[in-house]
Amino acid sequence: DVHRAIVDNVHANTNDEARATLALPGYMATLIDQGVLGRKSGGGFFAVQKADDGTKTETVLVPATGDYVDRASVDLPELPHVAAITDLYRQGRYAEGMATFVAAPGEEARIARKVVAGYISYSFERVGEVCETINDIDRIMGMGFNWAPPSVLVDLMGPPAARRMMEEAGVVVPRAIADAGPETRFFTHPTVNTGRFFVAA
Repeated sequence: DVHRAIVDNVHANTNDEARATLALPGYMATLIDQGVLGRKSGGGFFAVQKADDGTKTETVLVPATGDYVDRASVDLPELPHVAAITDLYRQGRYAEGMATFVAAPGEEARIARKVVAGYISYSFERVGEVCETINDIDRIMGMGFNWAPPSVLVDLMGPPAARRMMEEAGVVVPRAIADAGPETRFFTHPTVNTGRFFVAA
């Protein structure tokens, strides 16, 4: 319900190229209307089912049906690139980690790249509308939300790889990135250690 209030407010008060993507998905609206509000209220995407004998089973919501199934019965995809990226980040090898991310195979990796591409595109497109420079947006996202600033991501993967990722995702390639040479760097905060944005568990 809190998520819905935030999403509905953002959707109602935006009018840009990403507006359609900000609408609450129909299945989530249905679940919220049915009282599925999160673990603390008894169920969300994850819930704990308690049997009469006191044993507990972690369950996962299947959005298509609204049913909960035993979490152990859900086949999770193989994502070897996640472990590889985590290891590289742990070593402070952030550019190599981003290169691994950009090249990772599989549908899950493609979806993750689409999310990151949308974030970068949307951020760079706000320059001149929300802030004067991309560095201002970097500060908002990095210091305000503790997300990797969009410029840091572009710098680590390089503008050509960022362009390819955005084209693959079908999002706008912002002019600054479209015109950038391979050696162009956008993040210009000399006292910020970018490693703070790449935490490896």
